[in-house]
Amino acid sequence: MRFPLRLARPTIYPGDIIAGVITAVLLVPQALAYAFLAGMPPEAGLYAAMAPALIYAVFGTSPALSVGPVAVVSLMTASTLAPLAPAASADYAQQALLLALLSGVMLFLLGLFRLGVLINFLSFPVISGFTMGAAMLIILSQLPQILGLNLPTSGDAWSQLVRLAVSLGGSSWLPALYGCVSIGCLLAARGPLRAWLAAAGMPPRLATLACRTMPLLLVLVASACVTFLHHGGTGLRLVGPLAAGLPVPRLPEFSYEHFRALIGPAALIGLVGYLEGISIAQVLGRRHRHEVDANRELLAIGLANILASVTRAMPVAGSLSRSVVNDGAGVQTKWAGVLTALLVAGSSLLLSRLLETLPRAVLAAIIIVAVLRLLELPALRRIWRYNRADGLAWVATTLGVLAAGAELGLIAGLVVSLLLYIWRTANPHIVEVGRVPYSDLFVEADRHHEVELWPQLLLVRIDESLFFGNASAVQNFVIKQVSARPQVTDVILICSAVNAIDSSALQMLEDLTDSLQRGGVTVHLAEVKGPIMDRLIGSRLLSILGRQRMHPSTSAAVLSVAAPPI
Repeated sequence: MRFPLRLARPTIYPGDIIAGVITAVLLVPQALAYAFLAGMPPEAGLYAAMAPALIYAVFGTSPALSVGPVAVVSLMTASTLAPLAPAASADYAQQALLLALLSGVMLFLLGLFRLGVLINFLSFPVISGFTMGAAMLIILSQLPQILGLNLPTSGDAWSQLVRLAVSLGGSSWLPALYGCVSIGCLLAARGPLRAWLAAAGMPPRLATLACRTMPLLLVLVASACVTFLHHGGTGLRLVGPLAAGLPVPRLPEFSYEHFRALIGPAALIGLVGYLEGISIAQVLGRRHRHEVDANRELLAIGLANILASVTRAMPVAGSLSRSVVNDGAGVQTKWAGVLTALLVAGSSLLLSRLLETLPRAVLAAIIIVAVLRLLELPALRRIWRYNRADGLAWVATTLGVLAAGAELGLIAGLVVSLLLYIWRTANPHIVEVGRVPYSDLFVEADRHHEVELWPQLLLVRIDESLFFGNASAVQNFVIKQVSARPQVTDVILICSAVNAIDSSALQMLEDLTDSLQRGGVTVHLAEVKGPIMDRLIGSRLLSILGRQRMHPSTSAAVLSVAAPPI
């Protein structure tokens, strides 16, 4: 497969420079926060925003997508590795690198073999429910930091709530002050602050810029307060030692035991990370008429994770919040992502001392406010109102994530979604149809009471492909209708919505034709699609029916057998 180098175009637009700077300002504090969320050293978050972003800029297809550390993938990394090694230990970091490597290799292979279509098996209700549950878990995991409590991160919500309730007496007012003030400032920057600054006479663009730089402003102010007010020795948990400089490339250590333990979670983490990125990339691509190639995105995100592993980072994905900021700043090419990566690298070189004195409560506040947008209860209302089965999949996924952790919750949602799909296809929509007077249009008889019907003719439309799971349902419907109407002499099965017939369904049609024929009822097929006709050639069903009972249209079938309508 040929990889086009998308950075060959030398033009850099002003919007790219503005987007690159603003996204870097947002990304530096987020990178530190997501590293702690994943249980990694703080510099791992910064490293995840450097080389992976550069590799995506070369191979990716979306100008606006910001690749780097994200909240949901960080949570999944922590929940995967917590039972395997102590957080922040050398073994933990090595397994995180291996997790990123395995995730990247699997995504790359999916893209190499052009299997991006497999991602479509994750339905929107499952993705939405997973995101909702993961956001709630992330918020629960960050509350101890706000309260100054040093609690282990559990994989389920119940354990976190119990530990939090038991430990509330040991909370500290100083972290809570930093955390609550930070949350208030970040929430204000989302709307009220912009309106207030505009009312005070600040130009709208400048007011928007001030609000978007709020996370970095909080980092600078909080670090300065810790330094000048000597809060470092008051029990306030800080970022601590931060390795300055750029990462030194090195392959992660590999062992069969770690491979066996991480291969399953790596697949889920890669899948979720890819879905988060491709969904926002496609939305922004449609908005600006940019082509987003799903298979090339698999390759790009896969390579980004492989490079993250080599550069001592953590699993990465496309970020919803930062991509939206990129788009709002006027990004036009992927040079914005290159500039963001270079600015984060400069921050790692020049600001490491300042970042070491940053309270973790401020980082927790940044995470909490960032994931609040993922709490989408209106999505459940819309889904439930439209389709109860999809609503059930949403609820099962959300509760599964909260009760058993991100990976098991996602699997639970997938299982429920597939079971509901099997149930729907095993209970197909089968209806009797009639003709609209003075036309060749055939519609459901139960919904349109003025249609033309024939006493000796039964027209049945099957709105589903036929397979072993629903073959008996079709057979039972036809036999029941024929038994209730002894005057019926011909049955026409309308196959306009049938896209496939498996061997079990073919056997059912042959048996149905035989049994009805013995009772004096003739079976006809109408509107059979070409690929199905190709498969029926040489079958016993076609020899029983003959070409004269295989009709190109429902109207032709009716004209060949029907008397005047009743």
